[in-house]
Amino acid sequence: MTRKPIIETPPAYTKRTSDRIVMRRNYSLITPMFGGGVTQRYYDIFTPIRGSSIRGELRFWWRATRGGQFEGSLDKMRKAEEAILGCAAVQGKPVGPSAVIISVKCNSKTEIIPTLSLRPNSQINSEIHEYVGFPLRPENVDGNRRSNVDAKMLSTAEFELQLTFPTSVTVGGIALNVKDELEAALWAWETFGGIGARTRRGFGAIFCKTADNRTGDHPVDPNSAKKWIQDRLNKYIQKSDFPKEVPHLDSKMVFKCVSYRQNNTNAKVVWNNLITSLKNFRSPNNGKWPEAAAISKLNSQKESPNAPEPGFVRSEFGLPIIFHFKNSPPPDATLTPQGSERMASPLILRPLKCIDGNVVGLAAMLEVPPIEDIPLQLQLKSPKTQIPVSGDLYAVDENDLPTTLKGKTRVIEAFIDNLQQ
Repeated sequence: MTRKPIIETPPAYTKRTSDRIVMRRNYSLITPMFGGGVTQRYYDIFTPIRGSSIRGELRFWWRATRGGQFEGSLDKMRKAEEAILGCAAVQGKPVGPSAVIISVKCNSKTEIIPTLSLRPNSQINSEIHEYVGFPLRPENVDGNRRSNVDAKMLSTAEFELQLTFPTSVTVGGIALNVKDELEAALWAWETFGGIGARTRRGFGAIFCKTADNRTGDHPVDPNSAKKWIQDRLNKYIQKSDFPKEVPHLDSKMVFKCVSYRQNNTNAKVVWNNLITSLKNFRSPNNGKWPEAAAISKLNSQKESPNAPEPGFVRSEFGLPIIFHFKNSPPPDATLTPQGSERMASPLILRPLKCIDGNVVGLAAMLEVPPIEDIPLQLQLKSPKTQIPVSGDLYAVDENDLPTTLKGKTRVIEAFIDNLQQ
């Protein structure tokens, strides 16, 4: 006799509640993107907008907005960053999982082919100012022209970003609200940053079209842009005890929104206007800069000076600087930080699009250690030697400076103050 199986009623199905949050945003590219691919200076034709690139941007802007809540401790800040955004494998330390899952979908893109030229003052492309487009120029290699990059860049793109993350992470016994942390980083990235390389000079600027099916957070019009930025600086940067090594934003940081009367709906025109202002400010036409006299003095000396030679005030704009004098001595020289080849510029220049369609030019200065605290060196070609120098503005007589610098404490502050509407 076959035994009848006993069938028990299964328990009632209860849908499991998830503690994970999903955030969706849609973006458009408003200035050409330089690089952004796996290979430096190249964009990837298959994945032009990469999730790993965005993760790197969010890391930087999270530090710049939220890194001040850890009592100035770089170690505590890093542990919080790794808990939220993960960490790469390093010697003696495995890969750290990220609490945030990033997915990106590129919906459309348009390529441009820059017009490459060896002439130093020629326009590279109508969209790209020659003053910031120098990495796109071909190099003379054994008498042959060779481009630094493929002659293609992203001019426009539309992409979707999705972030999935838990409500909180705990670091050192302190619970951090992940949504609050990410919203601060996203706002700073959307306002001051971009995608790809050379974003501090305006490449790869983005505009958030929608955030979770709502209009992205932007100033309503040019007149409200300054207050909009200040209100959000006050909102997102509640503590400012940042580690000394970390470039960051501050509620009292120096910035300016410039509204142009013509073509103020074209982000690329506004961008070019900002770069033209930078070029004019740094050029000899703005007045007498002290570097040439300082290099001539150093070339004429038989021995290195006992103290760093002052006069290299334009170093605050970023290093290296290659000094080339056209018609007369001194010979060429290269200015770098001591022990390094480069120093990133704290100056940010980019267009900022408003909800009404108008675009303002945004100039801002990241909070970094003052240039007078950074040891610099000048590499002379003839004779080949390295000499300690200084970028301290206070060490230079006012009569040896352009009039735009007189009475100013920082060179970049003087530039931003000098920007015209």
